[in-house]
Amino acid sequence: MKIIMMFGLLLITAMPQSLSAVDLNHFLKLPVLEGGRFKPLDSVVRQSLLSITSKQSIRFEQKKYDHREWFRLLITSPNIADEIPVFKVNNPNIHYLFDESFEGRTLFTFSEIEPHLNWISTNVDKASEVDSFKRTTFQRDILSLNRQVSTYIRLKNTYNIENFESPHGLLMEYLNYLPTARKIMRDMVRNDIQHLDVDKKFLVFFEWFRTLHEQSLVSVVPNETENWQTIGEVCLIGLEGGRVPNIVIAYSQLVQSVLQSNNALYVSSIESLNGIYRSNVSPAIMRRVSIEYYFNQLQPFYWLMVAYIGVILMIFTAWFVNSKQITQLGSVLFNLIFFSHTVSLGIRMWIQNRPPVTNL
Repeated sequence: MKIIMMFGLLLITAMPQSLSAVDLNHFLKLPVLEGGRFKPLDSVVRQSLLSITSKQSIRFEQKKYDHREWFRLLITSPNIADEIPVFKVNNPNIHYLFDESFEGRTLFTFSEIEPHLNWISTNVDKASEVDSFKRTTFQRDILSLNRQVSTYIRLKNTYNIENFESPHGLLMEYLNYLPTARKIMRDMVRNDIQHLDVDKKFLVFFEWFRTLHEQSLVSVVPNETENWQTIGEVCLIGLEGGRVPNIVIAYSQLVQSVLQSNNALYVSSIESLNGIYRSNVSPAIMRRVSIEYYFNQLQPFYWLMVAYIGVILMIFTAWFVNSKQITQLGSVLFNLIFFSHTVSLGIRMWIQNRPPVTNL
């Protein structure tokens, strides 16, 4: 068995490093904890794009981006992602207060909104003090915009810091710097803090991982409880001398492989992460996460809606041409679609572990 595993590792290492973008599907299959529920990263990225744009995909410069390609941009080219108009603002008062030249537009880029984040935050604080039933249209819209912007920023800063410039990614640079950081911590414990006057990199790393912990949209590091940790949190613990889990090393390689479009490193890091999750997460959670991922790919509610429309048109046509056979066929198909819809709702309820109290 060991010989087979070693041979497999050699094959992976010998794979040619493709310059084409890696397939993010395996990345998006990985489990995360978000909103108190275990789910595939795919669900988080899909819902984030949908909550921001109200669409499953976006268009920019005559190119269509689905949630996978949009997520790739957030990791590899956040400066390009910031130039895509994804934030929908219908309130003309918000347009005017941003900039008079924005008046009449409804879609905005993050680069256009970023200079006004302090203004948005101030108005959000004021709107939050008002009872939800008494808020004005402006206050409701500014709260909605703030949620969209917050989701966008947090997703960008879940696996990497957006303004960190390195072909290896923040996590790999962190692992290389960790021995120096721990020496500084030991000196601090002995009250010898002169290193801090020389090595400013320690303070920079501390601030980066504090941001990575506070801004992260999901938790990805499993522990003994079901209260998983963020990458930023365990990296801060590592700076203080705590053990750095193997999962951080695997994620550092994963982010590096995506940044460099290194397929060989991508495959090996995905295999490492899957092995870590299988060893540390209950089979029931992993099974539920996997089913949710494939359920997302199937998009049953979209196709059932298309089927409903098709059957209704068929029945109307049958009435128009007075065809009893087509009417009967349409009735059978409608009942079959309704049954499939009910089953899909049941699966979604099982996945989310709650009744359908919101739109599914």
